[in-house]
Amino acid sequence: MSPAGSWTVLVDGYNVIKRHGPWRRLTPQDGRTRLLALVSGIGWPVPVLRAVIVFDGRVADATAVHSTGAMEVRFASPSADADLQHAIRTSTHPGRLIVVTDDGDILRAAKSHGARCRSSQWLLTLGLSASRHGEPAEGRRAALPAAEARRITEELAKRWLGKE
Repeated sequence: MSPAGSWTVLVDGYNVIKRHGPWRRLTPQDGRTRLLALVSGIGWPVPVLRAVIVFDGRVADATAVHSTGAMEVRFASPSADADLQHAIRTSTHPGRLIVVTDDGDILRAAKSHGARCRSSQWLLTLGLSASRHGEPAEGRRAALPAAEARRITEELAKRWLGKE
């Protein structure tokens, strides 16, 4: 069970990688590594308890990728699509899920259970604006005081997620 007010992000891993032009030609392992680095550096617009990135594949493939902190990496067989749809259907708090994919079947499942849907481009834009290959984003300023950062996050959550 997730703490009140926190969100879980479900990411269709290879769907995002295939949507980002520079990553399309990478090996699967390099694509996964880039995606995990991107997700781990995101400053989410809402309080995120964990990000779950799901890839197609067997558990043996997991040696190429490691889970750290609030990020979980899953390899799903027969498919990431089926795993993501199952996670959505069985979630105890589907209204606190953000599902990142461009796959129509997954999006329909997410919407029908009250989850928030976001495109691969949304995730890429959010992650790439926060960091350019590990360097601070242009124009980034010193950290805000915690109370001000919290206020801004709440305001953005209302705007982006339709929470009034």
